[in-house]
Amino acid sequence: MWSVLKKREFMALVVHHDRIYCSKLRYYHSHRPAELIGYHVASIPAGAIGSTRIYNPTLVCNIIRSFAGSDVGRLSLVVSLSDTMATQEIVAYPHTCPELQAGVTPGAAEYRWQHCYLYPDNRGKFVFYACGISRGSCLQWQLIAQMVGASLSVLIGDRMPALALYQVLYGDAFRQSQLAVHMARTNQAIEKLFTSDTLARFLFVPRAVAIDRTDALQPLLTTCGLALLGSQK
Repeated sequence: MWSVLKKREFMALVVHHDRIYCSKLRYYHSHRPAELIGYHVASIPAGAIGSTRIYNPTLVCNIIRSFAGSDVGRLSLVVSLSDTMATQEIVAYPHTCPELQAGVTPGAAEYRWQHCYLYPDNRGKFVFYACGISRGSCLQWQLIAQMVGASLSVLIGDRMPALALYQVLYGDAFRQSQLAVHMARTNQAIEKLFTSDTLARFLFVPRAVAIDRTDALQPLLTTCGLALLGSQK
């Protein structure tokens, strides 16, 4: 008998200040690549999305509805925000359980913080990725998901999907010491290590889905990382 492949379908939004990269994909809980089933780039007028709030949530809702159509209710919504909308830091702490709500940035209590342990440094400290998204923005994204009938499962800065992708890329060969070297080599921009071959390993793009492969490379890599994070929920 054929084994039944478990799969989940995601709608990924890679949000920049001037555009939203929208993707629909099927993610299989196996070693086969995810499948891209829809892709669209929506332009955003200046001022529609600010650093701490969305000034035109109706526009965002319309973009999601137009792209997802009748599929919206069965898609898990996963969203990444660029540096203009999320505070993202690589921080070193003297212990493994830092209090990330305070001391990272002014007004830190107004943000919802998420973090991921990366590696120990050569000074005996522990290096974390920390991402802060304003509480108002978090609430707005939750309300947008409710308004369009989707389930929001991931809301994170755009560096975390790259870190998730990196770990899966190396698999059993992943080492924190190697991550430290690569983070230093790329000036903490680990996504610079990824190429079109990396994307092909994680995502199958059918001919029927038209994309500009140069412009879409980084957004689709982020989309794959979002799907990895969403599959853990």
